[in-house]
Amino acid sequence: MFAAGQGHPEIIRLLLANGADVNVTTCDGSTALMSAAGHGCLECITVLLAKGALLNATDGSGQSALVAAADKGHVEIVRFLINRGASVNALMMAVFNCCPKTVRLLLKRGALVNLSMPYHDLKCATALTLATQLGALEIVRLLLAHGAEVDIRCYQDSDRYWTNLAMASQEGYLDIARLLITHGADPNAHIRNLNDCDSIIMIAALNGLSDIIRLLLDNGADLGDERQRAKVMCAVQRRGHWRVVNELAKASGAAKTKWN
Repeated sequence: MFAAGQGHPEIIRLLLANGADVNVTTCDGSTALMSAAGHGCLECITVLLAKGALLNATDGSGQSALVAAADKGHVEIVRFLINRGASVNALMMAVFNCCPKTVRLLLKRGALVNLSMPYHDLKCATALTLATQLGALEIVRLLLAHGAEVDIRCYQDSDRYWTNLAMASQEGYLDIARLLITHGADPNAHIRNLNDCDSIIMIAALNGLSDIIRLLLDNGADLGDERQRAKVMCAVQRRGHWRVVNELAKASGAAKTKWN
């Protein structure tokens, strides 16, 4: 295991020749192949596979050698493992590490772009959710080009959920928000309890993001009824976001008051 993780193929050969188990695991289920893939040692991987290493074995957290390679951005190792028949299950890890080359390769080889799985504090998230959260514009563009579902809900729990556009709007990722809308994201999609907000435009307003608000309004965002507009306006004024107050006032047909 140590020899594989340090990239020593000759030591691996010696150990295997003297009876070492090629598929022995650590207490967490990791194998020598996973260690070699994470290190990026192609020769070690080749030796281990030739001696019967299980290509698609997973550890206790469900990670495989392919995921280990994607985690470290070893594009050529990812390509090699896929060519040897590795299950294409590493898209989330490649996105997390903001590696467009690996993402592109995995998508080309059939990675499931809309596969939803638990991620950190989210009960379910897709690769697009993660890319949006990270502000990875190039990867967002790649995922959308391969059919990523734009308005899929991201659940933290049964009482809190939001969309990718809501996340981009909260973080102020204007280019990503514009791209999501271009691909059909709904500015009026219902969200629940993202920082105590129930609408995407309220998220942008409370964060003082006038450019995001303008984008949302230009693409049909609804300010809601009079009660909802008053709630947003009061919250924004308390935070001192006067440019946002002006944008909302103009959009709701109120007087174009100039704030100092």
